Formats: sequence, C-alpha cells, structure tokens
Amino acid sequence: MKVGDYLRVPYLVTAQSVPREDGTWVRHVEHPELPDCVAEAESIFDALRLLEAKRIETVLDMLAAGRTPPTKGFLLGATQAWQRVQRAGLADRIEPVWEHDAESLRAP
Repeated sequence: MKVGDYLRVPYLVTAQSVPREDGTWVRHVEHPELPDCVAEAESIFDALRLLEAKRIETVLDMLAAGRTPPTKGFLLGATQAWQRVQRAGLADRIEPVWEHDAESLRAP
C-alpha cells in the first residue's frame, strides 16, 4: 500500500467532555484503534483538528517503525483524505511521500 492509502483509512472517533483539576471542562477525543492517538482542547472543533494531526503523525510513525496501521475495507476518497492532511497543516510533509510505498518510510 502507498502512504496515501494508509492516510485514507477512516478510524473510529470517540469524544467526551471531562473535568480538569481546576474545575473547567475539556473535550477529550481519540482514535481507540491507534496507539496513543488522543487530543484535548476546550472546544470540540479544536480537539478534532488536533486529533487529525495526531492521527497522521501516528500512522507515519507506525509505518516508519515497520508496524502496519489497522486497515479496513473502506477508504476515504483521495481528495477527501488530502483535504484532511491540508487542514491538519501537514501538506508540506506528506506531499513528498503520499505516492511512495509505505515500506519506504521504514527507518533503517
């Protein structure tokens, strides 16, 4: 599979509001299918934006470590997935490797 294919995999998102020690509340979101793929922010929109960047970084880290991220039979469209990469602010990092075989990210 190509790197871009792995970034097209839709993962389950869980979200909940949780209290902080100071009495304020934060939105906690995660992709439970990916290791340590969590984010928190005061607004759900900010939390989801942070989670999207974390998902991309987690998938790339897994590929670099020689681990295969979970895959499903259904993939997002390439345009939709690329727009997510852009919104996450990672287009400059991802564009050069999008069409590469995932194994090319493996650390020596």
